[in-house]
Amino acid sequence: MPTTPHDVSRARGDHPVSSPVIASMLDSVIDLTFGRPAQHVVVAGGFGSGKSYALGRATEVAAKGGLRVAALARGPLGISSYADFLVAVARATRPRGRSRDDVDLWRRELSDDGNDLNLDELERRALGAPGDAGLVIVVESMDQLLHQVRSTDRPRLVDLLTAGPSNLLVLGSVHGNGLAAELG
Repeated sequence: MPTTPHDVSRARGDHPVSSPVIASMLDSVIDLTFGRPAQHVVVAGGFGSGKSYALGRATEVAAKGGLRVAALARGPLGISSYADFLVAVARATRPRGRSRDDVDLWRRELSDDGNDLNLDELERRALGAPGDAGLVIVVESMDQLLHQVRSTDRPRLVDLLTAGPSNLLVLGSVHGNGLAAELG
C-alpha cells in the first residue's frame, strides 16, 4: 500500500486559514475523486483561525464528488481505542439505499462498539474494499483523538494514517502544534 504523507499546513497568529490551505485540501479530495493518490492534510492553528471552515469546504466537495465521507465530531469523545474509531467511521458511512431491515441488521452487528467483530472485519466494514468509492475521514481535533486512543492502540491508528489503503484520505485539524507529540 502506498504511503500517503502528511501535509501539515499552519495558520499563524490571528491570520485565518489561507486560501492555499483550503486549496491543498480540495486538491487532495479531487485527486481521490479521480482515483489518484491523495495526501492526508492536517491544518494546525489557533481558535478562530478557520480550521473548521476549511474542513467543511473539503467535506462538501468530497460529498458532491461521490466519495464516502465520515465526519467525526469535534474532539470525538467516546473513542478510546482503534476499534472504537473504526466503529465510528463505519456508523458515519452507514449503508445507503438498502432496506430498513438491512440497515437495522447492520447497526445491530456494530452494537456494543463492535466487540463481537475482530479488527480485520471492523476495518473491512469501516474502510471498505479497494474498489469502493474513496473514503474521506474528517477529524476535527485529531490531536485529541490520538490522545484518547489508548497507547497500545495508537500505533494501529498511526499506521492507518501513514500507510492506509489508497482509497483513503484523512483530513483533520489540530490546535497549535499538538499533532507531533501525539504521533509519537
